[in-house]
Amino acid sequence: MSANYDNWERLVAATLRREQLWHLFHSQSRSPSISSLDSDSTFPSPLPDLPFDFSTSVDENLKQDEIFVNDQLLDDKELIILQSCKNPPRKLKPGGNYWYDKSTGFWGKQGRKPSQIISANLNVGGRLDRYASNGNTLVYINAREISKVELLMLKYAGVKCYPHTNFLMYEDGSYRVEGELMKRGTIWGKSGMKLICSVLSLPFPPKSSYASGLISGPVYFKQEDIIPKFLLIGCTGSGATTICKQAKFLYKDIPFLDDELNNIKFLIQSNVYRYICMALESRKQFEEEISNQNQLSDERGLKVGDENIYHFGPKSKTFSEWLLHIKASGSLELLSHSLIQEYAQLVRKLCRQPAFQETLKRARELERLPNVANYFLERAVDIFKPNYIPSRNDIIYTEGFPKSLLYMDFSFPHDDIDDPDSENQQDSMQRYQLIRSPTKAFEDNYEWLEMSEDVRIVIFSVSLCDYDELVADAENGSLVNKMMLNKKLFENIVTHPCFHGTCFLLLLTKYDLFEEKLRESPLNQCDWFNEFHPIGPYHPYRPYPIDATMAFFHELTI
Repeated sequence: MSANYDNWERLVAATLRREQLWHLFHSQSRSPSISSLDSDSTFPSPLPDLPFDFSTSVDENLKQDEIFVNDQLLDDKELIILQSCKNPPRKLKPGGNYWYDKSTGFWGKQGRKPSQIISANLNVGGRLDRYASNGNTLVYINAREISKVELLMLKYAGVKCYPHTNFLMYEDGSYRVEGELMKRGTIWGKSGMKLICSVLSLPFPPKSSYASGLISGPVYFKQEDIIPKFLLIGCTGSGATTICKQAKFLYKDIPFLDDELNNIKFLIQSNVYRYICMALESRKQFEEEISNQNQLSDERGLKVGDENIYHFGPKSKTFSEWLLHIKASGSLELLSHSLIQEYAQLVRKLCRQPAFQETLKRARELERLPNVANYFLERAVDIFKPNYIPSRNDIIYTEGFPKSLLYMDFSFPHDDIDDPDSENQQDSMQRYQLIRSPTKAFEDNYEWLEMSEDVRIVIFSVSLCDYDELVADAENGSLVNKMMLNKKLFENIVTHPCFHGTCFLLLLTKYDLFEEKLRESPLNQCDWFNEFHPIGPYHPYRPYPIDATMAFFHELTI
């Protein structure tokens, strides 16, 4: 188990307290100017904009077929209005059936989530139907039941969404609950919403739709109004998800809600099933090895040893074979929560068996068993109890956490606060935002990075143990060195134009496991480190000097 996981609190504190970052966040040179806020601003025209160009005619291709909006066939006049507005819908197809929210400008195909935000208040189509986007959340915007991704977007925007709530929303993103007179705020103008909408594949309006008037002169924001953001990046197994979980424990009064804890419990139990199957495969192999040795000794007339310590009794063997059959058929990941609970008692009995415990003693020989597996297998009996509640360490060590977007606000005290009981302490807390994006979004598409506004530092997390591991390349499916894949991803991100002038923190994790691995696997297995040739040949019992290894690694990365 990596001891580094216990040091994340100090890592976060040290990172935030570094004088370099402090100057970065509070330097006056970081105050945005009008040129950085609105480079496309122009002087307002003295002539009002016409609602549409009267010289525009209906697209001939669209005239050949019918266009429906809110279940109503559009006539030629409505088609002209729709095609000639300031923000028209893209890729209209003959025979298309669309829905349109006139108050907000939301536009999409019937039965699907919104795909675009067009000009609002167009007199086209019929009345918006409740089920236009096929939502099933019991939350409504302008009487339309919204989809799950829209609900997630509202929650990230800080909107409290209770079942059977109908929000009245307007073009500028302001909203109120139906029946209330006062507006509760706006959505589009909130920091980070463009990034969230991009990751959730939801449309984001042009700035002119939600900006409150034109900017006529330079505007300077107060430093305390700018929330510094940390963008956290890392491939699977890099420790980035662990940082996020630690941040929740550090800065949230309630890190995980009851529903989340139940999901984590199910995830842990599912993982333990997987670990048990890996151990059972090795137990079967160990049992066969001892049986073959005993048979060979018997044939030679030698004294046979004691009973095979890896032998299962009839019931345990039957359950073991059933589990391995489920795993071989690819159905292990499909076990439901009810099935896991149903077989919990059998799992507890299996884990108590001496043969299983003897197998765990040879955990180092189980090549595919993750480092955290032994931690959970030692606690398997308690994990499958009905009243089991995941502990903090259980959550931190859990593999397979959802790779969805994490967007978390937290506060950290300034260095100059001497009195912790000061009445002004809360006012002196500096707010930050931690953004953890799905790694696949970086590996497959870098365009959305342009949405990461106000990111002041990018934390790139890399596991030192990746140097001898192979993973499938997303492009052609061939096996590639994982450290080389990290290198490629890091280069692509650090050279991206949207991060020009942004500070990067390269975080190397799992140092203790790296030290252990170096005793068995030479560093130059990775092509990136093929020039590493310390004095004297490599030998498993005489490993490379760790200081020389780290010095070489530091030279390459810096």
